[in-house]
Amino acid sequence: MIASAGETGAVRLMLDRPPLTCDRHARVAACLREAATHLTGRAPEETGVGYWMDAALFAAAGIPTINYGPAGAGAHEAVEWSDLDSVVSCAEVLAETGRRFFQK
Repeated sequence: MIASAGETGAVRLMLDRPPLTCDRHARVAACLREAATHLTGRAPEETGVGYWMDAALFAAAGIPTINYGPAGAGAHEAVEWSDLDSVVSCAEVLAETGRRFFQK
């Protein structure tokens, strides 16, 4: 784009963060799926997102990592909210996921 304007320029990478990926068959994913299904009565939605999370640093360090959170909307916006019941449910699912993961 710079060259098309008749100018020259350089691009320098200032910050690079690894993406977070987790194989859906990884033990941590299976433990979370089992815990969520057991406690909530339904399997969690499995999806990717177009934004970066700190959890990617744990994954890059070799720590099995997956994200699971409460219902809500407006992340980092002027109005951000989470449903309180889902926060409690989320905490229960995460605790049960940890028990299952370290038990196996």
